[in-house]
Amino acid sequence: MPPTFLHIFPSFVPGGAQQRVARLAAALAEALPEAPQQAVMALDGCTEAESIWPREVPLELVPAPPPGGSLSRTVALRTMLAARAPDLLLTYNWGSMDAVFAARSLGLSAHVHHEDGFNADEAAVLKPRRNWARRLALATAHRLVLPSTTLYTIARDRWHLPERRLALIPNGIASADFAPTEQRGTSVELRRSLGLGAETPVIGTVGHLRPVKNHARLLQAFSHLDADLGAQLVIVGDGPERTSLEAQRSQLPHPERVHLVGHQDPCAPWYCLFDLFTLSSDSEQMPVSLLEAMAASLPVASTAVGDVREMLPPIQAPYLCDADARGARQLAASFGTLIGNRELRGELGTANRAQVVRNYDFGVMVAAYARVYREAMGDR
Repeated sequence: MPPTFLHIFPSFVPGGAQQRVARLAAALAEALPEAPQQAVMALDGCTEAESIWPREVPLELVPAPPPGGSLSRTVALRTMLAARAPDLLLTYNWGSMDAVFAARSLGLSAHVHHEDGFNADEAAVLKPRRNWARRLALATAHRLVLPSTTLYTIARDRWHLPERRLALIPNGIASADFAPTEQRGTSVELRRSLGLGAETPVIGTVGHLRPVKNHARLLQAFSHLDADLGAQLVIVGDGPERTSLEAQRSQLPHPERVHLVGHQDPCAPWYCLFDLFTLSSDSEQMPVSLLEAMAASLPVASTAVGDVREMLPPIQAPYLCDADARGARQLAASFGTLIGNRELRGELGTANRAQVVRNYDFGVMVAAYARVYREAMGDR
């Protein structure tokens, strides 16, 4: 019988972790001795990321327990885990901690937890009670997988988890899928669909619209940009902040220059629409969208959060800004410099693509996850 994998997410929406898991699902079918049977539970009931799941990999969506307090949910999850007895339990981020406690109460050692970053409530300062809870809950998990050196240091020094239980696995992508030459024709069509000329400068970002991504800072930065540059802003993604962002857009001097195009799959052609890529987040760790933009040979202007500075080549350093009240004007200054200098954009984009091809290969990431998952199952 093939092994059964049960993924428990706080929410199964098309965010970075969910996209990585979807891409891994197809690759692990070949990297493991047997292709696992995959099941996903979204604790909030949101399963929009089913749309990005590979069609060739069967997926079972497991109903979440009814809403309730943490204790009642932990008991319900414990009952479910005992009944299903997955060969490998995979949990994600703080929002799945009830499932982590349920696994510990069962003594479930075939369990790998993943931490990809923090929500807005821990973007600036970690909560001591959550640090303690993570240390207690994760004590029996086989591994805690972390994509960034920032998170690895936090897990070791703040959560006091032993290094033998930690696995640093940087995110990786298939960089060939984002090569500009592969998407050029589609990008022309996208410009036409948005009413943009061939030479219109386009600032772009890709990501889930939630508070920690702080797209409000991005709109503020765009409002500071010299209108005579004629730049347009394209935001790819959807989420709970969309209504608020639409309201903020309506107050801008040129609201028609801001395009909220929703979630797009595939998103590779959209990177080739952009002249530069930006992130305005309060917190990131190792954003997949940044790797994709780098693979598309785009220059980057971003807040310097998580491992963003380490991911980029040194030549990009002047275009990183603070994730505070100064950030919007700093981003706007970077936008102006990059829009006004095509040669500089090309130089940065070339360096960025070389960096991602050299350091963030998808195959290397797949092999690392396969090794951790095999070990958790007892090398099954």
